[in-house]
Amino acid sequence: MRSHSRSVAEKSAETESAHSRSRASTRHWERRGSRRSKSCRAEAPVLADLHAEYGDRVDFIGINVRDGAAQALAFEEEFGIEYPSVLDDQSAQGQLAFAGIVAPNAVPSTLILDAEGRVAARVSGAVTDTSILATLLQEELER
Repeated sequence: MRSHSRSVAEKSAETESAHSRSRASTRHWERRGSRRSKSCRAEAPVLADLHAEYGDRVDFIGINVRDGAAQALAFEEEFGIEYPSVLDDQSAQGQLAFAGIVAPNAVPSTLILDAEGRVAARVSGAVTDTSILATLLQEELER
């Protein structure tokens, strides 16, 4: 079942708890975006492919900053998104959590966090090819 009804704070606490039980090499992927935007639609297949390749070693989390539950679920079904996502369209807790790291209007943006939760890489704008993010993920996993 998708986690659309959970807030960013609830999902963050769950992720932190799971992370504390996992291997030190586990890395987190934080995703911010509006599922309705052309940019997010263009990169959805790229993120789905990366999740298929790295999902056993990297935690992928989508943060929907503009869409409600129905739109987010429809988008995920359309593009075959398998990783969990949370809603941030009402509370903006996710945007506040990354204030100073990602501009509120920088949608889509992708953050790769290291094992301690620090930002290891940031990509602003749509990614339409797996090579850039695959390289960043691989480099972080090898640290």
